[in-house]
Amino acid sequence: MKTLKLVLILIFTTVIIVFALQNIDSMTIHFLNWELTLPVFASVIAIYIFGAITGGLLFSVLKKISKNKEDE
Repeated sequence: MKTLKLVLILIFTTVIIVFALQNIDSMTIHFLNWELTLPVFASVIAIYIFGAITGGLLFSVLKKISKNKEDE
């Protein structure tokens, strides 16, 4: 099982590195009065991480709400 996890981590890391190397062009992000210029890969990774955090928080809130309804 440890070998499978290691292989999956290596494959995932390789895919991320290839993606990053192929998407080094810059893009500008505008939000309210802020303007930020980042490489495309950094923007995609930041959005992915933000989405994972948001999804995790939403899941925990829904789980807590569900647990509170069961206790009533």
